[in-house]
Amino acid sequence: MKSRHSFFEGLGFYELHPRPMFRLDLPTTDTYLIADEHGYLWLEYDEKQSVGFGKFTDEQIKTLVRTMLNCA
Repeated sequence: MKSRHSFFEGLGFYELHPRPMFRLDLPTTDTYLIADEHGYLWLEYDEKQSVGFGKFTDEQIKTLVRTMLNCA
């Protein structure tokens, strides 16, 4: 679990307690990328509306995060 924490923290996510989930605040107002320790991602927006993206590899997560942050 510690390695997952380090991986997500290195991308700018912070851990949501007490669950092993991570959140990245995106530059868009009230929009967040949420990840669990298994690589499942979803976007949360507009006061708890969400859309699931499915499961991603670490490399895919890195690419997606970089793209989202650069395009915002």
